[in-house]
Amino acid sequence: MRPKGILYILFTWSVIFTAVLILAATAGELDLDVSLELLVMASLWLAAEGLAVSLPQSQLSAGWAVALTIFFTHGLPALVWTGGITTMLGQRLFGRGDPWRTTLFNAGQCVLAFWFANLIYLRAGGSSVEKAALANILPILAFTATYFLVNHVLVYLYLLPRRRYHPLVLWHEALKWDAITYLFGLPLGYVMLFLWQEMAFLAAVLLFVPVLILQFVLRLYVVLTLTNRELYALYHVARRLGENISLEKTLEFILGTVKQVISFRTGVIYIWSDVRRAFLPAAVRGPFAKTVKESIIGKGEGFIGWIAETGESEIVYDTRQEPRFKNESSFIIAERSLIAIPLVAEDEVFGIFLLGERRPYAFDERRLSILTIIAGQAAVAIRNARLFAQIEDLARTDTITGLLNRRYFLLRLQAECERALNRDEPLSVILADIDSFKKFNETYGPLVGDAALREVARVLQNAARGHDLLARFGGDEFAVVLPGAAETIARETATRFREAVERHIFGVEGVVEPLKLRISAGLAVFPSDGATLTDVLQKAERALDAARAAGGNTVVAAAGVRNITYFR
Repeated sequence: MRPKGILYILFTWSVIFTAVLILAATAGELDLDVSLELLVMASLWLAAEGLAVSLPQSQLSAGWAVALTIFFTHGLPALVWTGGITTMLGQRLFGRGDPWRTTLFNAGQCVLAFWFANLIYLRAGGSSVEKAALANILPILAFTATYFLVNHVLVYLYLLPRRRYHPLVLWHEALKWDAITYLFGLPLGYVMLFLWQEMAFLAAVLLFVPVLILQFVLRLYVVLTLTNRELYALYHVARRLGENISLEKTLEFILGTVKQVISFRTGVIYIWSDVRRAFLPAAVRGPFAKTVKESIIGKGEGFIGWIAETGESEIVYDTRQEPRFKNESSFIIAERSLIAIPLVAEDEVFGIFLLGERRPYAFDERRLSILTIIAGQAAVAIRNARLFAQIEDLARTDTITGLLNRRYFLLRLQAECERALNRDEPLSVILADIDSFKKFNETYGPLVGDAALREVARVLQNAARGHDLLARFGGDEFAVVLPGAAETIARETATRFREAVERHIFGVEGVVEPLKLRISAGLAVFPSDGATLTDVLQKAERALDAARAAGGNTVVAAAGVRNITYFR
């Protein structure tokens, strides 16, 4: 039943037209002598609705007490007219810009619900004279239950085209809070009637004034409580961003803070990985954490990939009513409600903030607004972490080759030496440079020289062991640390470097002929060739000098420098 479909139109206007017929039929039974009383009661009713306490899926209001009092004192005609007019005025005054069709429907369903409630009241043996008598308590309960049922069924059918979730789940929250409203309204209605009959009409009105004040205070309390919880969450997230902690712990903290404000079962923050070319979970909370941590989401893949591709936030009220979720293979199929927000920087989506809940319609626009602010803070944390990583990377790497720079290499070498001493293991250092590279630069220019350095660095990386540390030590000189390697392994590795460079054909843009390069290398072993970092480097440098002196394309070990032992 589409919002503009014929069935929808017929249903809407049938309710409105039926209500008009009921009003017309009861108009002759109205007692105009009590118009002033009804006007005052309508004002109280309107004030109660305007000060209603908003709660999940429903609201608390003392308006039902006024409705019962009118029914007790003046019967159905006064009730349907007062209720219809009050509902219509309340909709226009306190509504959210709803069209007149919605206003008329709400007024109409109110009239219709009261009419059906009165019908059941009479069928249940309710008195048409002494409505507030003790013997009438069961018919009054039937009156209340019927109004509640008819009201919810009509409103549900009216909203059905816009809400694609199961009605019983939707009513679960509404039933709970509306039940509280009616349980509160029933005794209050009886008390108002007693004061009206035994004292004066003004006494009933004066009783309702503190009720309105109490309702107003409760409304403020609920609003302030929710706002304070939200501000508390925002404050703690912001304060956490100023602390020097890891990104992973920050994102875990953000999810935990969100949990205090928004109820969810599964929470995930995905971050784009340039290496994997996909979104990877950086922080996860919920029963599916183990499965989610192993998930990889590509751009355009499933619901999460679609959010990344569009860059738009979205609330999904019920995944079981959405055809696009039938092919989902991730944990998403286990959640009925979803809320997803892209993390954006410089018009590029680099992350996704996702919450899931097992019940439908768990999230609304207010929660989306709060989560959007927190997601913005998460985006700042991720962006700052990435910038810090880039700065740190720049501080420790050589800009031309991408290898470690000299300063950072020396720091790592110091740490590796200390580790080798603690473990009583050897450690080897290889220093290598490109033969005749000065002449190469003069012939082809510095740009080609830089390209050649990058290519040599790549060749060395491919020939190195997985845990070896490579660095550009300066100019055309390279340094390699081989943890756990004695002279034999170091000699084999250095020889492998030399042969790999010698075999490689260097293709440089702008140079037609293939270029060939060769390297010389010297190696030293810690602690046998030197007890300190400085000693080892000096021994490796002397070995390299010996390799150069021997004509290049040679490997020399520090232990054989005095005897000039070469390895070719």
